[in-house]
Amino acid sequence: MAKIQAFIATVMCGFSTFTVVPASNYFRHIPLDSGSITNEAWQMTGSNLKDAIDKVGVQVNGKSKG
Repeated sequence: MAKIQAFIATVMCGFSTFTVVPASNYFRHIPLDSGSITNEAWQMTGSNLKDAIDKVGVQVNGKSKG
């Protein structure tokens, strides 16, 4: 009987970690419009492209062998 009670207590503790109505608002990190998502994506693309061009330029010019 003690094993059954321990199992039930374990299951109930596991269920208590879930909530039907979470307190966190995960939507606050999502932009409201697609334009801001697109602008941020282009900014990241341009930044990564510039970093790649700078890295290749340094390697081609022989300043670094990395």
